[in-house]
Parts: sequence; structure tokens; C-alpha cells
Amino acid sequence: NCFAQVEDQGLENAVVFDLMNTEYHGLTVNTGNFVRAALKGFVASPRSYAEKAAKEFGPNGNGLCTAVKQQGGRFYGYCKELGQEHDVNASDVSDCAYSKYKFHKQYYSYGVNEFCSR
Repeated sequence: NCFAQVEDQGLENAVVFDLMNTEYHGLTVNTGNFVRAALKGFVASPRSYAEKAAKEFGPNGNGLCTAVKQQGGRFYGYCKELGQEHDVNASDVSDCAYSKYKFHKQYYSYGVNEFCSR
């Protein structure tokens, strides 16, 4: 499994998610998703993201991950991608988003994302 490889390679900071039972996955689908949110969070603060991920996605957070393992700067989660939140129009999330996209409320803050030139 990927987490065992992270441990074997001695990586100090890493995040591994197993996403189960979801029709939306990867970075090319029409909904904002878990992968994008996790990547954005890890890139912003790789040294502290494992702890943040455990709190955000674990049983005491939004509950998307049922199995959670944290070891220092490493995190593993066995997760479902979408919770009880609903999709919103791209225009409510960002001026930069493709207008026909829907984003899942679970992962986005409104009006605080990037600004785009027109």
C-alpha cells in the first residue's frame, strides 16, 4: 500500500488518501473534489498538513475518513470523497472557474479564492 511505501522511503511529510465508492475522482471531473482540496492544503503547509488533515477529515472533523493514521508529519486516510454538502455553481466559487462546472461545498470557501483578469 502507498502508506507503507511512504514509511519505507522515510518521508517526513506525506499524505495518503484511499478514496472509495465515488463516481467523482481525479482532477478532470466536473465537481470540485477531495484530491484538489487535499493537494492545495498540503502544498500550502506540508510540514503541518498531516495534523490538519486528521482533524479536518477524521471522525472529529467532517467524517469523510473512517480509518485515520497519523505518524508525525505523515497521514493516511481511508475516505469517501463527498459528504452531505451539495454542489454549487462555479460562479459562486471563483471568477476563474469554468462556468459549467459544479463545485462541492465541502471543499471551497466563497469569495476568497483567486482573482482573474477578464
